Amino acid sequence: MNNVVSIKEFQKTEKGTFTIEMSRFIAATPATVWAILSDRDGLSEFMECEIEGNLKPGAPIKFIWHEFEADKEKCSGINGGHIVNMVPESLLSFTWGDENPNRGLPWGSTLVEFKLNAENGGTRVTILHYDLPSEEEAHDHTGGWSMFLEKNTGDWE
Repeated sequence: MNNVVSIKEFQKTEKGTFTIEMSRFIAATPATVWAILSDRDGLSEFMECEIEGNLKPGAPIKFIWHEFEADKEKCSGINGGHIVNMVPESLLSFTWGDENPNRGLPWGSTLVEFKLNAENGGTRVTILHYDLPSEEEAHDHTGGWSMFLEKNTGDWE
């Protein structure tokens, strides 16, 4: 059982975009992890932001960061898109982008998947983020997603 965040190298696709993948073992059942990720308050706590929208396929979703620190700088922002798929205890996916069009990642232009797999009495949570337009965006998002997995999944038992 490895509860350290595992990060794969960026994968450049045939389309010229980048995909990132990371995972972590969590000592909680898929049902417990799903209950957190599929609940707006639970997902909000995991993502350390305010969430607007209903967690159901097709619904719009906004992730609102009022203030956070990134690279020793105070930041804020709004990201989001639409919920794509919700398969209980297995998959949560949504489109993702930035509300600020000047940041180079249009609203809902990428896809994020949270995959849950039962493993050794717990759950392997894998986050995949597809269609990132540059290696810089892939690097930035790898840092963000791994931070959430590292900080927020230790006590889901």
